[in-house]
Amino acid sequence: SVGPHPRTVLIVDDYAAIRVLLRIAVEEAGFAVCGEAQNGHEAVQLAHELRPDLVTMDLAMPGMDGAKATKLIVESLAIPVLVVSDIDSSELVGEAIAAGATWHVAMSNVVRELPLALTALLQ
Repeated sequence: SVGPHPRTVLIVDDYAAIRVLLRIAVEEAGFAVCGEAQNGHEAVQLAHELRPDLVTMDLAMPGMDGAKATKLIVESLAIPVLVVSDIDSSELVGEAIAAGATWHVAMSNVVRELPLALTALLQ
């Protein structure tokens, strides 16, 4: 018999190398990556198209930033957003949380913490 479909994650980051790292962490945690976006506009568009169970969101991106994209995704789709960022600015992280982000994982701890955060948010 075929098992249940894994929960899906949309990865948002402007750096391809980071998206690869995040994809590995997501898949090792037992979840499926349903799409990848390079900026806030793409993130919002793909979230509407793909309806992932969760979005990982970078904060500093060209064009629409992660906090604004988070607000649009959370308000229009009620999809949880997990901020993954190397930004140490508590102000920016605070903006994202105020915009509706559920959690924040620092990029320096992503390999260890992302699977734990995903499991906590998606079970």
